[in-house]
Amino acid sequence: MGNYTERLLSHLTAAVDGMSAAEAVEYLWQRGMINRRGVEADVAREEMERLTREGMPRCRAMEEIAERLCCSYEKIRAFIYAR
Repeated sequence: MGNYTERLLSHLTAAVDGMSAAEAVEYLWQRGMINRRGVEADVAREEMERLTREGMPRCRAMEEIAERLCCSYEKIRAFIYAR
């Protein structure tokens, strides 16, 4: 990690010092410091792993995830195959 990155992380660490994990996430979210698309992709991938592990076919799992996240099948498909 570079010096600049370390300074940025130090700033964030100080900003959330003393907060619970939920409070820290809320603080960062409210200030636009969390990438919404990255969170959506992470949720989609975790759900895909869970649903397919439980035996659901991949296409059906992507349909289910798209419905739950109120987005298109194509968006979920892009998240899953963009690794």
